[in-house]
Amino acid sequence: MDRRSIQCRSAQKSEILSRMSNAVPRAEVTEAKLARLEEEWAVERAQKKSELDECYNKIQAEKEALVAKHQDLTMEVSRSDCMIREQKSSILEWKNAHSRAQGQFEMVEKDLEKERKLWEDGERELVKAMEQVRTLTAERDALREEVKDLTDAARPLCRLLVPL
Repeated sequence: MDRRSIQCRSAQKSEILSRMSNAVPRAEVTEAKLARLEEEWAVERAQKKSELDECYNKIQAEKEALVAKHQDLTMEVSRSDCMIREQKSSILEWKNAHSRAQGQFEMVEKDLEKERKLWEDGERELVKAMEQVRTLTAERDALREEVKDLTDAARPLCRLLVPL
């Protein structure tokens, strides 16, 4: 080996040694930087975890509120269904009562019509009977008058026939 190559090698060695000596502080800097980054990451991770927990708690609270609202709405719907059934039942009862009342009304109306017809017939018969009574009364009075006249006319004859 010639001198030049020895010098070249020597320069390379010194450069390598220099790099190695610089590498140690670089490693320390890198480790410090890594530790700082890990610490920052841990802080950031804790913040993110805290934010995540906060979001989770909000979501849970909203979920519980929605579940409670759902239960309230379900109860309200079931109450509404119950009220609807009761109203349908009441309406059906009312319809049945109305139908019965309508039927009774129609029967009473028919009976009233029959009674009115009978009353009118009875009234006509009463008028006829009253006319007959008047006629018969007039005939009786006429006959009574005739009997009286005949009796009055027969009295002198009877007195003549029967001595007193």
